[in-house]
Amino acid sequence: MEFTIQKSIELGVSLITPLFSERCGVKLDSERLNKKLQQWQKIAIAACEQCGRNRVPEIRPAMDLEAWCAEQDEGLKLNLHPRASNSINTLRYRLNASAC
Repeated sequence: MEFTIQKSIELGVSLITPLFSERCGVKLDSERLNKKLQQWQKIAIAACEQCGRNRVPEIRPAMDLEAWCAEQDEGLKLNLHPRASNSINTLRYRLNASAC
């Protein structure tokens, strides 16, 4: 997750929401999750310093995939999977729709 946060920020991501899915192998209690969020925030700050960004992206608390998809948000939502039936290249034709 740390590498993903670092590289995402260097590429210009403005918001990161860690997701728990049905088959997620990670089970963290609230204390450990809070420590992880603090660690990820430090990584975000370091990544901003590395690439010269002057705004630190928001790293939201982790949530379930279903709750994330159900959020009423106008922005593009990406959930990448290595065996997905659609590739990221198909998004250029659907920029006005949420990809979830």
